[in-house]
Amino acid sequence: MFNFQGKVGEGTFSCVYLAIDKSSIEGGRKRSFAVKHLIPTCHPKRIYRELWCMQEMGGVDNIAEIYMCLRNEDCITFIMPYLEHEKFITYVMDMDVRETKLYMKQLLLAVRRVHSFGIIHRDIKPSNFLYNRKKGKFLLVDFGLSQKVDECSESKDHENVDGTGKKRKRDDGIKSLASGEKLFAKPQLPVKKCHCDGKPRICNLCLTRKAQNAPRAGTPGFRPPEVLLKCPHQTTAVDMWAVGVILLSILSGTHPFFRSPDDVTALAEMITMFGSDKIKNVAKKLSVSHLPILICQAGRNIVCSEDRRGLDLKKVCEMSRRAKNLRDSFPDEAFELLYRLLDVDPTTRITAEEALNHPFITSVE
Repeated sequence: MFNFQGKVGEGTFSCVYLAIDKSSIEGGRKRSFAVKHLIPTCHPKRIYRELWCMQEMGGVDNIAEIYMCLRNEDCITFIMPYLEHEKFITYVMDMDVRETKLYMKQLLLAVRRVHSFGIIHRDIKPSNFLYNRKKGKFLLVDFGLSQKVDECSESKDHENVDGTGKKRKRDDGIKSLASGEKLFAKPQLPVKKCHCDGKPRICNLCLTRKAQNAPRAGTPGFRPPEVLLKCPHQTTAVDMWAVGVILLSILSGTHPFFRSPDDVTALAEMITMFGSDKIKNVAKKLSVSHLPILICQAGRNIVCSEDRRGLDLKKVCEMSRRAKNLRDSFPDEAFELLYRLLDVDPTTRITAEEALNHPFITSVE
């Protein structure tokens, strides 16, 4: 069926091979395919998600489509289109303003289509957005980590959920406004406060707390604050942060830009870049659960050894380019878009639709 030419990609859950259709060789016109072999231990839900995304969204706006899915016992293989491409690191320092606009527009078109289906890709990064510079073609691939937005929420309708994942009966003493009765809430028990902040020991209160369950999938360096802070309610804004990191790499000529080996170091990098106050504020804001009116929980507290004011991203990019002797400069509109994409607050972060209407993108020739 296929002549395999070699491995062209490898990840945690799969390997991708370049293959040529044997029948096309005989016909004199070679047809190349990307054959993705998923490891046998890959969870069925992951396989289903990726297959569903390519079937429903593929073939439009730079989204990879699937031609065939083969199964032999516990082995699953996807047959997909192959796009010859270069590695991001080989051209990120060569991209001028025109090419950057084109690249970002095509990426945003793909992300907008994914989000229109209520899906978070969760692994937006240059190696998953293939680019053929000669042909000017693009392809967004690898939907193995994708999730529906509903799956990333504490609960779809914001009702209370206990530790077992079952809905609790609402018993908060709050009457319906429609009934005309007085609105009140039952007195709450005093909140026990943690006493281990800034200390080398963990208090008993923290030791007895249940582990917080929140999606953390993604590639280090491309995950936003809400993922690092284990926010239980995550949206398509997760992908927009990753788009911003890609733009940051282009504007600075640096890839990867964030090189943290773990989540704590990643948060430290963000505090250095964006300032301690911004990260502290968003940590408190995002940790508030969707509870009934008048009832709330204290947010997450971040303790810093010293306060940071944050850096000017434009100056950081310009200094980085000068250090690499890169002469091309970018207009202010590019940095305006960058700030909107790298908004540490996901509730105000720019959407793909809004980004496509940004002056930096709309001026693409």
